[in-house]
Amino acid sequence: MADFKLTIDNLFSEPAIMNAVINRIEALEQDKVIWKDFLDFEKTDSRVWKVAYAAEYGVEVGSVIDRNAKKPIRERKAEGMGYLEVMTLGDRWQINNDILDRLAGKVDDFNRVGKQGQGAVIDEIVNLIIDDYREAYLAPNKRSDLLLGQLLSQGKGIINKETNPKGIVIKEKNLTLPVTSFTATAEDQKGFMQYVLGLIEKNDIIADVMLMNRATFSKITSANDEFKDAYKALMGSSEFAVKGGLITEDMANQVFGLLGVPRVKIMNDTVKVKGKKEKVFADDAIALLPAGKLGKMKYYTPLEAKDEVPGKVYNKLAGDHIISSERNNEGRFVEYTAEWLPEFANPTLHGLIKLGK
Repeated sequence: MADFKLTIDNLFSEPAIMNAVINRIEALEQDKVIWKDFLDFEKTDSRVWKVAYAAEYGVEVGSVIDRNAKKPIRERKAEGMGYLEVMTLGDRWQINNDILDRLAGKVDDFNRVGKQGQGAVIDEIVNLIIDDYREAYLAPNKRSDLLLGQLLSQGKGIINKETNPKGIVIKEKNLTLPVTSFTATAEDQKGFMQYVLGLIEKNDIIADVMLMNRATFSKITSANDEFKDAYKALMGSSEFAVKGGLITEDMANQVFGLLGVPRVKIMNDTVKVKGKKEKVFADDAIALLPAGKLGKMKYYTPLEAKDEVPGKVYNKLAGDHIISSERNNEGRFVEYTAEWLPEFANPTLHGLIKLGK
C-alpha cells in the first residue's frame, strides 16, 4: 500500500481498510448476528420461487394383503404450496462532516508517514468510519434476526408500520410459517415436562431443541414446582440449595436430558426498533425444533450490483450484501442493499407452544 496515494475517495474501496472495518465489526461481541446459527446463505437466481411444505415425520406401516389381491392405493399427504419472494433491504445516511474533516487529516498522515507507520494510521481510519459501516453491515442482519425470531416464536413475520416505520407493510399471510401450534393451559404448565413429552409422542414434530427467551425459561423452571421437584430428586436438594434456587440453562438441560425432554436453548437477544429495544423471540412462546440448521437464507443479487451507478464506490459482502458510498454536492453518503429471505427446510415438522394464562 506504500506505493499509491490514499484519498478519501479511494479509501472506501481499498481492500485492506474495508476488510479491517468488517473484521472489527464481526469481532465485537455485542454485534453477534443470530440468524447465522440457524440458516446458511444460498443463492437464488429468481426473486420469486415456489415452495412445497409437505415433509412427513415417519412413514405409515405397509399394508398386509392377500398374495393374489391388488395393492391398495395410498393417499399422499396434500402438499402445502406457496411462493416466496426475497425482501429488499436498504437504508442510506450521511457521514458527519466533522468525521470527514478528521478523516482528511488521517489520509494526509497515511501519505506522509513511511510504510512502517501506515498500519497505525489505518487503525485510526478504521476507528473513524466504523460506526457508519457498522450500521450498513448490521442493519439487514438485525432485520433478519428479528424476522427469524418472529417466525419461530409467532409462526409469522411482522413487517408493519410499528416494526418497519420507514418502509413498506407486508401482509402477514405472506410471511406465515406452517408450523404445528399448541396452547399450554395453566394446568398443562404445572406438568410442563410431561406435557411436552406427550406432544412429541402424539404429533408429527421433530423436537430436539426447545427455543425460548429467558422470561419464558424462568416460568418453566425456577417458577415451576414440577421442574424443581425433579431437579431435587435427580440432582439432590443440597445442590439446589447451593445454587440458591436459581436455574441455569445447563442445570435445566441436565434434568431434561435424564427425562428425555428436548434440551433448552435461550434466545434472549434484542434489536432496536424506533429507538427502543424489542425482543427478537416473543414472551410465552416455545419453539420445538430439530437439531442443526433449519434452512437457508436465500439471497438474490441486487440490480445495482450488476449495473453499478457511476461515481459510487462498492463493497460486496456475503449474500450479495452491497455497501456503497458516494460524494455529491450535499455531502458524502453511505448506503446498503441486500435482497434476502429465510426459507425453512421442513417447517411443518416444527412445533410452537404458546403458554396460556
